[in-house]
Amino acid sequence: MRRTVAAPWLLVVAQLVAVAAWAQDIDPQERQAALELATSGDALFASGNYATALERFTRASELVAAPTLMVRQAECLEKLGRLVEAAATYRKAAQFPVDDNATEPFRLAVAAAKSRLAAVEARTSHLEIIVQAPNPDAVLVTLNDKAFSVPQRQKALELNPGRYKVRATAGSQSALEEVTLEEGSRRQVTLRLFPTAPSPVLPNSQPAVVHDSRAPEPKRSTSLRPTLGWISLGVGAAGLLTGIGTGIEVFHLKRDLDKSGCIDGVCGRELQGDVHTYNSLRVVSAAGFVVGGVGLAVGSALFYFAPREERAHREKLIPWVGIGSAGFSGRF
Repeated sequence: MRRTVAAPWLLVVAQLVAVAAWAQDIDPQERQAALELATSGDALFASGNYATALERFTRASELVAAPTLMVRQAECLEKLGRLVEAAATYRKAAQFPVDDNATEPFRLAVAAAKSRLAAVEARTSHLEIIVQAPNPDAVLVTLNDKAFSVPQRQKALELNPGRYKVRATAGSQSALEEVTLEEGSRRQVTLRLFPTAPSPVLPNSQPAVVHDSRAPEPKRSTSLRPTLGWISLGVGAAGLLTGIGTGIEVFHLKRDLDKSGCIDGVCGRELQGDVHTYNSLRVVSAAGFVVGGVGLAVGSALFYFAPREERAHREKLIPWVGIGSAGFSGRF
C-alpha cells in the first residue's frame, strides 16, 4: 500500500506540473523556484541529509501550498525524531481541501498523510504534570527550561521521545523531577511544593537561657612557643645527662690511668689506647654540658618570656637533676 501511494511524489517534477495544471494563478517564477527547491530537497533526502532537505521542502511549501510538499516535510521531521511536528504537518496535509478538480498526486498525498498520521501519533509520547501546592496556579512549571502555562498543564503534553527535566518553582520552594520518555509511552510526574510550617511561638515567652555551672576551660595556646620550649628543655636535659654520665666515666678512667703509672699526664706506650679513650670522653662530656646548658637556658627563656596566660600553666614547674636523670616536676 505504501509503495503504491508513495511513488507519485518521489518525482517532484510531476508533482509541480500537477500543481500548475490545478492552480493556474501561481506565479511562474515562484512555481519554478519551488520546483528547484523540491528537486534539491529530494536529492538531499535520498542522501540522508534530512535537516537540509526539510529546509528546502519548507521553503518550497511557502511558495506553493501543496499536500505533496507537506508530506515531504513531515517525512523529514519523522526521520529527525521530531514526531510531534511531523504529526502536526501530516495532519495539515490530511486536511488539505481536495475537490473533483484535484490532481491524482494531490489525492494520493492526502491519503498518505492520513495513513502516516495515525502511525506517527502512536509513536509520540505523553507526559502529565501534576503540581501539588497550596496555590498550584501560582507555580511556575518548566520543561527543559521552557515554561508552560496553566491551561497547557491541565492536559497531558504530547512530546517527542527523550529525556526531560520538569521543575516547579514557587517563591523559595522548588521541586525537580527527571523523566525519560520512550516512543508511545505515557508517564506522569508529581511535583510537591509545601512550605515547612514554622514552629509555634508562645505569647510572652522568652528564649530559655542555659547556664553552665562549670568554669569555662581556658583556651589552649596555638603558639609554637610552648612546643619549642619543651623541645629545648628536652635537648638540654639530654645533653646534661650525657655530660654527667661521660664525666663520671672520665673520672674513673683518670683514676685507673694514675694507678697504672701515668705521671702528670704522661703514660707509657701500652696505655695509649686508654689515653685516647680518656681524651675522647672528655670532649663528649664537655659537649654534653655545653648542649645541656644551652638547651636549658633557651627552654627556660621561651617559657619565661611567654604571654601571661601561657606562663600561668607552667609557673609551678620545678627543674631537678639527679644521678643519671633530670627533669621537671609540678602541675601541667
